[in-house]
Amino acid sequence: MENRIMQYQSYFIKHKACYQYLERKRTDRDTECFFRYNGIIKFHPDALPYCVDEVFSTSHDFIVAKIFAHKLHIKKRNNELKILN
Repeated sequence: MENRIMQYQSYFIKHKACYQYLERKRTDRDTECFFRYNGIIKFHPDALPYCVDEVFSTSHDFIVAKIFAHKLHIKKRNNELKILN
């Protein structure tokens, strides 16, 4: 279980700038990250949905969703570890 938590946390490290941006509740780069047709395109391999759905997705949508999901998984795993201990 602890190994799985470390895997989730490694995603935060891999996407450190995005993770820190979210954790600090910043909004100054929202236009750059979350508006599709702003002239600035930063493609990351994790952003495949960005290529698939040209109308809905942006380059950072999937990354942000995955960060939120990993945070929830870590919280759940930590609670399970507390119960076991």
